[in-house]
Amino acid sequence: SAAVTLPVVRTEWDGNDGFFRDILVVPGGQVISTFTYSQATGQLAWVAAIGNGQYQLRIASLSSLSGDRSDSVGTLLWGQSGASFGGMSFSPDGSKLAVSACSDNCSAGGQDLYIIDLTTWTLSQPLTVTGNRGVISRQPQWSPAGDWIAFTSNALGNDNIWLVRPDGSGLQPAINDFSNSNFAATWSPNGHDLAFTRLSGVSYTIWLARN
Repeated sequence: SAAVTLPVVRTEWDGNDGFFRDILVVPGGQVISTFTYSQATGQLAWVAAIGNGQYQLRIASLSSLSGDRSDSVGTLLWGQSGASFGGMSFSPDGSKLAVSACSDNCSAGGQDLYIIDLTTWTLSQPLTVTGNRGVISRQPQWSPAGDWIAFTSNALGNDNIWLVRPDGSGLQPAINDFSNSNFAATWSPNGHDLAFTRLSGVSYTIWLARN
């Protein structure tokens, strides 16, 4: 009886209400390609387009945002020329950010996985090193215990779900199915299961892999 109905899609014509507020404003012709939130620290990270095919990875506390420009507010984490991003995920304690990124001319390769330490503002060596061969490692998702990162990679042909330790060790496929495309993994709260999307032919289905 206390449930509240909210619209699934809102537009600027819906106006202000008690449930939503503007936290970022995207300038005309630009986009925010992805964002992620840390419940532990209250920080929001996002990728902002800045024109001419250039992107920036930025971070700010959610409470500090009040309708600011997405391409100028917060702290710039990564934004050199030619950078491209394929998703990101905070560690459970919010101290680190797993990032899928291509740091050079991405037309020559794919994204690799990196860790940004948000306490020291340092960038790790890549957890995967196949981007320069055209392999795309994307959609990183940190496990609830912080001991694994699940991600999507086309290293063996079709997209599949892979695992890697935050220090780059233990790289392995999590799903032994390379006849279909498997992607967009999400951990269960206990860290024992992975839900993911499977593309078989033209059909999309949701699957659950149990450890």
